[in-house]
Amino acid sequence: MSGGCTSICGLYFCYRQPPIGPQNSTVFLDVFKEAAVPLIDFSYLKRWQDSLAYPIYSPAGMHFSRYGLGLMMDTLRSRAEALTGMAVPKPLWRDSIIWEKEPRGMDIELMNGSNFFVDPPIDSMPYPVFRFSETQQSPKPKVLVIGDSFYKMLYELDIHQALWEKGSDYWFYFNIAFPPREGIESNKDMIDWLAKIKQQDLVVLLCYDTNLPDFGFGFIEKLYDLIEQ
Repeated sequence: MSGGCTSICGLYFCYRQPPIGPQNSTVFLDVFKEAAVPLIDFSYLKRWQDSLAYPIYSPAGMHFSRYGLGLMMDTLRSRAEALTGMAVPKPLWRDSIIWEKEPRGMDIELMNGSNFFVDPPIDSMPYPVFRFSETQQSPKPKVLVIGDSFYKMLYELDIHQALWEKGSDYWFYFNIAFPPREGIESNKDMIDWLAKIKQQDLVVLLCYDTNLPDFGFGFIEKLYDLIEQ
């Protein structure tokens, strides 16, 4: 059992760290690999951080930086091409990265939610300008995405719309549909999901580590219920 000591306000504390057992991330990876389910483990970005030219996280953010988001997008795009055999527009952004002295958006989300009298200084952050090659004539993959706020960043930057065929949906936590719609199409319980899946070239379930206990956000359970009916 490991541990350590630390001093806080002149007081000296010692602690013991309990042994770490199986974690959601490693268990999920093992299960997916055993079942031959295609997966992307974005933890490679953390392992690469020291060798990258730009930070993948902001010190005042919980999500990827714009640069980290670009790497995530490139990985998702190349994997989608390999799985579907269909062409996906090529992102053009690595030659248009701009350092900005005043970070914004998700890069300062922790500061925006804090109660500082004076905001602490934050280093400059990289902001790529995302562009896409649009020379291809063939259809793009039609994709259904069920994901959390990490994917929502792709949607809000119009990356989802650029990569996938028109009509590709994104369901935020399998609760809110993007693009927004009305009537039956806005109610997940009124949609024929089995029919909808058959219309897709790819279904993507994407979530951060902390959301793994609720992986799929009820989408998988919904499909099982429909299949058993």
